[in-house]
Amino acid sequence: MKQFLYLSDVQHPDDSVETWRISVLRIILLSGFLLCLWIVVHSSYQAITVNLYHVIVLCVSFYAVMGLLLWASRRHYSIAAYGLLVTILAAGVCINLFAISGYLHMFGALIWYATPLVALLLLGTRAALGFALLNILAFMALLAKLDLSQYSGIERELPDANLYIQALVFMFFNGCLPLAAARTISAANKLSEQRRLNIQMLTEQNALYQSLFLQTAAAQLIVDENERLVDINARAINVLELDAKPVDGTPLSDLLLHVNVRNHADGRLASIECAHRHYEVASTAMQAEGHYLLTLNDISAKKHLRVALQHHDQAEKRARFIDGASGLHNRAWLQRGLQEWQPAPGGRGKLLAVNVRNHGYLEQRFGQRYYLDVLRLVANNLQQLLATVGMSQPVCLLNHRVLGVLCDGDQIAQQRVFEQLADVSLSTGVDTPQGRALPDLRLGVATVLPSTQSREQVIDNAIYAAEHGVAFCNDFTPEHREAFLQQQEITLLLSEAIDEQELGLAFQPKVTGQGSVIGMEALLRWRSAVLGNVSPAMFIPMAEQANLIQRITLYVIEQVCKHQQRWQAQGYSPVPVAVNISALDLDQPTFVTQLTQMLQRYAVRPQQVVIELTESAASIDPDATLQGVRTLREWGFYVALDDFGAGYSGLAKLTHLPVDEIKIDRHFVTDIESNHRKQQVLGAIYAMCESLGIHALVEGIERDEQFHLLASLGYDLFQGFGFSRPLSIDAVDRWYANGQPALSLQTEMNREPTCEMD
Repeated sequence: MKQFLYLSDVQHPDDSVETWRISVLRIILLSGFLLCLWIVVHSSYQAITVNLYHVIVLCVSFYAVMGLLLWASRRHYSIAAYGLLVTILAAGVCINLFAISGYLHMFGALIWYATPLVALLLLGTRAALGFALLNILAFMALLAKLDLSQYSGIERELPDANLYIQALVFMFFNGCLPLAAARTISAANKLSEQRRLNIQMLTEQNALYQSLFLQTAAAQLIVDENERLVDINARAINVLELDAKPVDGTPLSDLLLHVNVRNHADGRLASIECAHRHYEVASTAMQAEGHYLLTLNDISAKKHLRVALQHHDQAEKRARFIDGASGLHNRAWLQRGLQEWQPAPGGRGKLLAVNVRNHGYLEQRFGQRYYLDVLRLVANNLQQLLATVGMSQPVCLLNHRVLGVLCDGDQIAQQRVFEQLADVSLSTGVDTPQGRALPDLRLGVATVLPSTQSREQVIDNAIYAAEHGVAFCNDFTPEHREAFLQQQEITLLLSEAIDEQELGLAFQPKVTGQGSVIGMEALLRWRSAVLGNVSPAMFIPMAEQANLIQRITLYVIEQVCKHQQRWQAQGYSPVPVAVNISALDLDQPTFVTQLTQMLQRYAVRPQQVVIELTESAASIDPDATLQGVRTLREWGFYVALDDFGAGYSGLAKLTHLPVDEIKIDRHFVTDIESNHRKQQVLGAIYAMCESLGIHALVEGIERDEQFHLLASLGYDLFQGFGFSRPLSIDAVDRWYANGQPALSLQTEMNREPTCEMD
């Protein structure tokens, strides 16, 4: 029933009519319907008894009309409302028409008086006014005591007609109308409460508007559908550089005169730029019809970050193909170029690599800055040379010391390049405060085969030829690659051999002309579990190239110290043992410290260890080498220059290195008996050593003739197979146990068991 009468103000069958009006209509119709039902049921028997059948017809008709209107109120509110009003008027007319008693006539007019109130509740003020005017007729009828019963032709009425009419009027004014009024008052109270809540909500929304729009830190403005200003906050006024708040209705275009504007494709505002700040415009439709909220979001930081990221990406791409220090294209660029390069039909490219052999010296002597100047100079000279034959490929830096370039011309042009390389100097040098920096260059050439060949391998081949070739310009061959792989494998095995202590020592005596043993030289031996016996002539250069020589040197020194400590503990007077030291060892700033700490650990005096400087590896820093030799002399070490005369720098070293002894290389004595010129050279060397106060020892003595000839020239210190081959540790132990006997060319000592790889 509550749902049928719409007492909750929730359901709305017709949005054009308020719920409470529908509720009032149904309350009046339902109460009238029930009242008519009571009258029909109560009066029908009496009407049949007195043969007043028109009463039954009238009651049933009003009952049917009320039911029909109640049904129509579901979908046709206006029809039902006006039908109710017409029914009330009809009821008033019927009372006046069929009531015989004179005083009952006025009840018909009284019912009419209720129609303005009902119309006001159901249809509004206009309808109420209309029915109020209509009630003037009822008022006049009452004044005139109008009686319509004379026109009905009915002379009798129901005995209880007075009861029915008065009950009808009573229930209408005291039941139907009060219930309708109560429903109206209830709706009015709810409406009042709703309005109060709406006002409160508007107040809160206004406060929210103040905080979210006027007082917000974001720049915002409201425009209508014609892009005219509705409102603007202080932040937006500041962003748009306006002098004061513009009046409402100002075109948006007038507000943007002092800023740079960018629009979307459809013409909508996208972003603005002003005072070096960037703002993105976000448009939001508001509840107000046709109004839009424009928010100016500051994206300056985001835009600057985007620009910074773009610059970073560009720098990263540049870093991929450009060497940051030299500014030259790098290996990655050349490799990509080789992959994209297509030779002419039947043609082949040549990859030229230029190795700066003395790169370490240049860096240490002149510094990184001038070394890079040297690289750039060599690259520029090579670029100009290529340009003379129409080649334009840029010169790249393949690694820290090797430049590379693709010679992509035909075979004639390539031949001209290599011919000119032999005649034109690429290493003109760079002037520095420390002097002129001159690079020592060596070239390597690798053929670029069809695309099936690995481009990375081509670059490796050219680098290998430049770094390991012996001539000024070297072509790479497959044999080079096999040798390179073999060298790498041996280097790995050598590193493992140091860790696993596979390396051993042999000792070769140094003797005087009388055969007295004045010292021994420690010689390194490697018996590999994989390769077998490996010659020092093979693995020592590899160790120097692979930066293993420092580990090997320290290993040999430690083994010598251990044996010297053992022989001393056994009561012997150990002779000095010489250890070969590479110039690369002296380049290490910690070498002398490590050496002295090793001697202190095993209680060995510096006089018991002889330092022999080899010429197998060039020094990176000659000044450091000189200082290292001086420091060793200060500690009391005996310093010898090994392999004197084997290289071109022996005399130069002799002039500035403070050594105690030189060891003349064995190639001077191989055919000394028949080579008069060698005899003269050896005589001059001895005289020079005498004048400098330096001892001279000759290596490689194997025959009596060599010994006697050298003795006649004044030499008294010798080393070679003629006196003794390198001895194993056991053989040296026996020599000490036998009282350290002198050796001669005829002694049996040289037939003692020797260490392998003699």
